[in-house]
Amino acid sequence: MKLHSKQWTAFEIAKTLPMSAYVGGIRSGKTIVGAHFALDCIASNPDSLLGIFSNTNKQLEKATLKEFKGVLESYGIREYEHYVVNKNPENFFTGYKSKFTAHDGIWSFWNGKQVFTFSLETQIRGIELGEAWGDEVQDSKIDELYVVLGRMSGSKTPRTFYTLTPPADNPEIDELIYGDKAIPVTFGTTYDNIFLEKGYVEMLKSTYSPLTFAREVLCERKPMSGLNWLYVFDKNRHVSEKAAYQPNQIVYLSFDFNNNPFVCTMAHRGAISGKKHGYIHYFDTVVIEPDNVVGRTYVEAICEAIMLKCPNQWRSKAFIVTGDASGASQSVLKRVGENVWTDLVRGLGIATRQLRVSKSNPRHSDSRELCNAVFQNFDEVLINPKNRELIRDCEFVKAKPDGSIVKDNRKNIMQQADLLDALRYDINAFNNDFIRVG
Repeated sequence: MKLHSKQWTAFEIAKTLPMSAYVGGIRSGKTIVGAHFALDCIASNPDSLLGIFSNTNKQLEKATLKEFKGVLESYGIREYEHYVVNKNPENFFTGYKSKFTAHDGIWSFWNGKQVFTFSLETQIRGIELGEAWGDEVQDSKIDELYVVLGRMSGSKTPRTFYTLTPPADNPEIDELIYGDKAIPVTFGTTYDNIFLEKGYVEMLKSTYSPLTFAREVLCERKPMSGLNWLYVFDKNRHVSEKAAYQPNQIVYLSFDFNNNPFVCTMAHRGAISGKKHGYIHYFDTVVIEPDNVVGRTYVEAICEAIMLKCPNQWRSKAFIVTGDASGASQSVLKRVGENVWTDLVRGLGIATRQLRVSKSNPRHSDSRELCNAVFQNFDEVLINPKNRELIRDCEFVKAKPDGSIVKDNRKNIMQQADLLDALRYDINAFNNDFIRVG
C-alpha cells in the first residue's frame, strides 16, 4: 500500500518519538497512517500490548478497525490465518500464551502480539500498554487521553500516536496540537493525497462552507467559538421576496413543538435550469402562541393557519412533512399509539407516507455543518422578508463551543431558536445527503 509524502513523514516520526500526531484533512490518509503505525508496533515489538482506540464505539467499529483490517489485508495478513479477533488465540496458534482470559475486543496475532481495542466511552482498567494509537481524537476530552497515557507502562520505550482533523471547538486538544508545548505534529491536506480521484477536492469546495473547507480540507486551524450558529447567513443574499407562495407547488412543512410557541416553516423546492442543486424558498412561517389557541389544541390552531396560508395545497393535500422527532413520544393524555404526529396527520388530512420524520433529532453540531453548507453552496436558499422571526434566528442565534445552539434562558427570545430548529429539521430531512462526500 502506497503512502504519500506527508503520511511517510508522520509514520517515520511516530516510529521514533514517544508521542506525536498526524493532523489531516478529509481523506488525507489519517487512519491509513495510523494503521501503519499499529502494524509496525505488531512487527517490531511482539511482547508488548498495543492499544487502538477512538473517541466513540461507532467510530471504532465503523471506521478505525475496518480501515485497520483493510491495511492488514493489503499486506497479506488475514484473519484466522495470521490473527484472530475476540477469540482465544491459544486455540488457533500452537504454543500461544495469551495475556487475557476473556478476549472481547482483543486482536491476537501469530507472533504473540495482542491488541486491545476500545473507545473513550468505556473505562479501561488493569492493562499496561506499550503503544497506543488514538484515531479521530479531535473531539476527545484531554483527561480521557491522560487516562490512556497513564496506562503506558508496558514498555521501556512507550509510543503514542494520534490521528485527527483540526479540532473545531476543543480548546484542550487545540492546545495539544497548536499550543506552546505542542507535541510533534505532521499536517497533511486533502490535496496531499495524490491518489484521490480527479475532481474530488473541487467537489468538496462546492459542497462545504468556506470555514469547513479550510478546516476539513486545507487542515487549517479554524476554531468555531464566538460565531453565530448559522454563520454564513447573509441578509443581502438570503432574504428576498422571490421566496413567494406558489399555489401549484408542493409545500414542505417542518414543525418544532413547544407549548409557547408551536412553530412551522413552509418551503418550496425545485430545479433551476442549468444549475446543479436548485432552490429552497422559505416563503412563510406559522407561530402559534397560547393566545392564538383559544379553546383549541395547538395542532388544530396550526393546521387552520396552514389552511389559510396554503389553500390550494390544503385542498389537494400536497404537503411533505417533517420536524421535531420528539413529537413521536407517547403522551399520557393520549390513546396508545397516538402522539403529536398522529394528530398532525389527522389534522392536515394527509397520509403517513407523507411524513419524513427521523427517529431522533440531528445533533446540533452535525446540522450546523449541514445548514451552513446548504446556505453557502446551494444554488438558491431564500427566506421571504415577512418571516422576521426566522430571519432573526438565522442572523443572531449563537452557538456554544461544541456547536450546539445557545438555549440557556428560555425567557431570552434570542435563545429560543424555535424556527431555527424547524429550519434545521427541514434541511436535515430533505438535504441530508448534501455533504456526504465519502
